[in-house]
Amino acid sequence: MDELTDADRTAYAAVDDALRTYPLQAAPPGLFLSVLRRLPRRQPAPRFRPAWLDYAISLFAASMASLAGLIWLTTPLPPDWPVRLQFQFLVFWQHLRFILLY
Repeated sequence: MDELTDADRTAYAAVDDALRTYPLQAAPPGLFLSVLRRLPRRQPAPRFRPAWLDYAISLFAASMASLAGLIWLTTPLPPDWPVRLQFQFLVFWQHLRFILLY
C-alpha cells in the first residue's frame, strides 16, 4: 500500500478541518417528500405456496422413514448385531480417515 506524503497529509487535514467546522445548512422543505416519492414502493412479500415437488419429497421421506421403522420392528435381528454394527462403523471410519488424510 502506498504511504502518504506530508503534502497529502496536510491536504487531508485541511479538508477534514473544513468539513468539521463548516456550518450546517437546513435542508430544503420539500426534500424529504421528493426523495420518498422517488423511492420504489415496497411490494408485499409473495405468499408461500408449496409446489408439487415439495409434496412429493415430503411424501417420499415420510414413506422411507415409515418403511425403516416397520422393518426395524418386524425383522428379527441376530444376537450379534451390535458387534457387527460397531465393526462396520470402524471400517467406515478407517476409510474416511484414509480419504481425508491422503
